[in-house]
Formats: sequence, structure tokens, C-alpha cells
Amino acid sequence: MKTLSNILISHLFFLSLFGLATYAFAEEDTAVEAEATISAEATIETTPEERPAGTEAVREKIQEREAISEERQAEREANQEERVETRESLAEERQIIRDERRVVLQAEAQARITNLAANISNRIDAAIVRMQNIIDRIETRIDKLEERGVDTSAAASALAEAQISVDAAKLSVANIDAEVALALSSEDVRSTWSTVKTSFGTIRDLLKDAHANLRVCVSELKKAVTEFQEDYVAAEAELEAATSE
Repeated sequence: MKTLSNILISHLFFLSLFGLATYAFAEEDTAVEAEATISAEATIETTPEERPAGTEAVREKIQEREAISEERQAEREANQEERVETRESLAEERQIIRDERRVVLQAEAQARITNLAANISNRIDAAIVRMQNIIDRIETRIDKLEERGVDTSAAASALAEAQISVDAAKLSVANIDAEVALALSSEDVRSTWSTVKTSFGTIRDLLKDAHANLRVCVSELKKAVTEFQEDYVAAEAELEAATSE
């Protein structure tokens, strides 16, 4: 019986301790919750002095972001302007290069045309001199044959036509230098060169006509001499026959 009482007393003692511990823990939790609530309220309900300081910090952050954004925008615009200026600069450089190349080509074309015109003029001058010498020799031959009684009228006519063509060629050559100078002073040398080529072609045709008339002249002169010789032989035969009778 005594043992049972001791057991009951022990159980009551432990139950009392457990109750006291539970109460202590409950009070501690309540205190923690109260502190958390007070801390939250303190965080939310700032003083009038603290509130502007937080707003100013936010405003500064916003202004900082806006400044960064404006700086980046300005940088993009500057890069865009730089790219535009670079393209314009490259275009100007390309135009300068084209202009310089055009000047070089113009100078090269002028040099080639000058040399070509000089070579053609020299050949034409030589051809005119050579043809004039032939005309002079044939003219002397015609005069001698006329003195001997040869009929050289056809040959003399062809020779006169040859002389007309040669004289026209001489006149054209005298003006060709001025035409070449005019072509070289033009901005488009290649197009104005066609006029000079036309003049050279005209001179060439005149010399061809002169050469053709000289061939006719020589042919007529040979024919006249042959006829004269035949007439002379026939005349001698008649004279010999008449004297032998």
C-alpha cells in the first residue's frame, strides 16, 4: 500500500514539472512573437525623419539608372553618327580616287593620242612628199615627150587630178595639228578623237585618189609613147618606101 502511494506521488511530481515546463515554453513563444511584431511595426512605421531618407535613396537609384540609360543612348547616337561620317568619308575617298584615276586615264589617253597623231601625221607627210616627187618627175617626162611630139594630153589630165588631190591632202594636214590640240583640250578625249580620225581618213582617201590618178597617168603616158613609136616606125617605113621608088 505504501509502495502504491509512492508511485502516485512520483507521477504527480513529474506531471507538475511537465506543466511548469510547458507554461515556460508558452511564455517564451509569446515573448518571441511579441518581439517580432514590434520589430515589424518598427520597420513599417518609420519616423517622419527616416521616411524621406529612403525615398531619396530610391530617387537617386532611379536618377542613376536614367543617367546610365541616357549615356548609353548618347553613345549609340554617337556611334551611329560616327558610322555615317565613316561612310561619307569613304564615299568621298572613293570619289577622289575615281577623279584621280580619271585624270590619270585622261592624261594617258592624251599621251597616246598625241603620239598616235604625230605618227600618222609623219607618215602622211612622208607619203605626200613622196607622191609630190613622183608628180614632179612625171611632169618633167611629159614636157620632154611633148617636145618630141608625143600626145600626152590624157596623161597630163590624170597628172593634174593627182596634183589636186595631193594639194588638198597638204591643206588638211596643215590643219590637223589644230584639230588634235582641240581634241586634247576636251574633257572627253576619246569622243573628240573621232573628229580627228575622220580628218585623217579624208587625207588618206585624197592620197588614194592621187595614187590612182598617177597610175592612170603612167598608163596613158606609156600608151602615148607606144603609139608615137608605132607612128614613128610607120612614118619611117613610108619615108623609106617613098625614097626607094
